[in-house]
Amino acid sequence: MQFLSRIDRIITEGLKWTLVLLMTAITLAVAWGVFTRFVLQDSATWTGEFSGFTLVWITFLGSAYAVFEKTHIRFESLFDMLPKSIRLIIQTIFNIVMLLFFVIILITGYNLAMSAMTAETVSLPITKGVAYLILPIGSAIMMIGFLSDTINSFKRGESQ
Repeated sequence: MQFLSRIDRIITEGLKWTLVLLMTAITLAVAWGVFTRFVLQDSATWTGEFSGFTLVWITFLGSAYAVFEKTHIRFESLFDMLPKSIRLIIQTIFNIVMLLFFVIILITGYNLAMSAMTAETVSLPITKGVAYLILPIGSAIMMIGFLSDTINSFKRGESQ
């Protein structure tokens, strides 16, 4: 359990600092876009596309961070009123369903990213496939989070 906790902490810290970096990047890009449009009267064409792709990455990685921090949406009041054994069953079923969902997203996202590796973006020096890689990456991280939560729940004999 200590090994799993260490892995969870490493992933959580990595996600947190990646999100800080991405939030800083999107803030600077949007500010630059506004500056170039309204002050220089010549808008930077790359800021809109960069911001869109960055927002998708923030969404997926932020969702993964919520999984590891256990702050994703759930009915806590109702859930906490149930007996521990029932909570464990419900949480396990929920985690299995989420694992299956993210297996589908991982496979579909991987296929999409690979098929778009030759499609150039309009204004960025990357392909669309690189931008779409967040689908399998984010899905894999969330799968690790749900799997870890399930294992930890059984080791504790309860759910959080």
